[in-house]
Amino acid sequence: MAQSPNPRWQHGHPPRYIQCPCDRLRSLTTYASPNILLLALGLTRNTEDRSSTAFKLNLAASILLPSIVPFTIAFIVPVNNKLIEKMNSLASSSLDDKAVEAGVAEGETTHALIDRWATLNLARAALVAAGSLCTVLAVVGA
Repeated sequence: MAQSPNPRWQHGHPPRYIQCPCDRLRSLTTYASPNILLLALGLTRNTEDRSSTAFKLNLAASILLPSIVPFTIAFIVPVNNKLIEKMNSLASSSLDDKAVEAGVAEGETTHALIDRWATLNLARAALVAAGSLCTVLAVVGA
């Protein structure tokens, strides 16, 4: 019999759920994000002249950076849930069985879901990059 890649895996498959040490942090950020946004907006409002470019860039960054939390909840979490359902439904299937997803709708295959998940994570990274760029430009005085 072939050796499992990880001794904790049964029959060469990972366990159904691996607890992430960040689970508590994720739930905390869900509730803290609106407060962080309000704090960032308050600091921006009190430190810059409202007609200045730095104020507008800081305002954009204050909105863009915390917006990844609602973006994640609205768009990425449903895809994650579908992938988890798919993992649970295919847990007893053989890895060599190519016909296991034969009757599945085009956009609901594992490959399509992972592609959608990757695209959404790229969009989330773009939000962070845009907010960071606004912050850098505000600091250097663009």
